[in-house]
Amino acid sequence: MLLADYLDTRGYTQQAFADRLGCSRPTVSYWARGLKHPRPHWVAKIRAATGGKVGAEDLQAAMELAS
Repeated sequence: MLLADYLDTRGYTQQAFADRLGCSRPTVSYWARGLKHPRPHWVAKIRAATGGKVGAEDLQAAMELAS
């Protein structure tokens, strides 16, 4: 599942998700829009925070859609 879709379906704002992860809202925005790929430790945190619904493959797919 794409991060943007996960946030929408769960009703999370980018700020709320950023607060949960311990990063900035613009960082979550970059990831959700596929403009930047998170480093491996952030991928693990995203996977954990989403209960495994968003992983490395999903984040890569967002980047491919953005290009």
